[in-house]
Amino acid sequence: MAGTEEKQLMKQDTKAVPANETQCGCQCTRVSRRTVLGGLAAAGAFAGLGGTAMAAAPDAMPPQVGDFLVSPSGTTPLTPDSIKLDSKPFEAVAMSPDGVVRNAEYENTILLLRYDPASLPAETAAKSAEGVLGYTIICTHAGCPLGDTLKNKLLACDCHGSQFDPTKNGEVAHGPAVRKLPQLGLKVEDGKLVVAEAFDSRIGGDMMGEDDR
Repeated sequence: MAGTEEKQLMKQDTKAVPANETQCGCQCTRVSRRTVLGGLAAAGAFAGLGGTAMAAAPDAMPPQVGDFLVSPSGTTPLTPDSIKLDSKPFEAVAMSPDGVVRNAEYENTILLLRYDPASLPAETAAKSAEGVLGYTIICTHAGCPLGDTLKNKLLACDCHGSQFDPTKNGEVAHGPAVRKLPQLGLKVEDGKLVVAEAFDSRIGGDMMGEDDR
C-alpha cells in the first residue's frame, strides 16, 4: 500500500485543472470538460496544419490488456497473494510487459480487493483473478479519489459520500453517484496478476461545475 506522503505526491503529479467548486459546494480536483475540448480542438488544428496529433505517452496510458499490476512505487508484478483476503483496498498501477509503469496519471490508479471467489456473483467473478477484483480509484460522481478504507464493506468517496459495492461489479450502493464504478478485468498468468480486459465503463466523474457550462 502506498503511504500517505506518496499518495499525495501522485495526486500532485496529475494533469488536472486546479480544484473547482462544484454544485455541491465542495472542492474537487478534476479534468474540466472545457479543458478536454480545448485540447481536442488544438490537436485538430495542429493536424490541419500538416502536423500529427500526439497519442498519450506510454506511462500516461490507462491499463492495457496484457499489462502486469505493480505497486505505484514498484516494478515487481503483483500476485493474488499480494492482496490480503477481505482487507482494505490495495493501490496499484499497470506496467507494460516491457517495463513501462503507467503512473503518470493518477486517474489510472487501480484499487485491488480480494474475496473468496465462491462468494462473488457470476458477473463480478468473471472479471476477477482468484478472487482479486480491480476498480478505478476515481469516483463516478465528481471525479474525486475514493478512500483507502472500506465503509461497511463498501468503497466510499469522502467528497460527497457516494458508496460502491465491489462484490457486485461496483454498483452504486449510496448516491449521489448514479453510475457504477468501472471494473477492470483480471487474470493470472504464470502466477502474476495481468490485465485481461479494459475497464468496463468510462473513467471519471459525471458532475460538472459552473465553469464547464
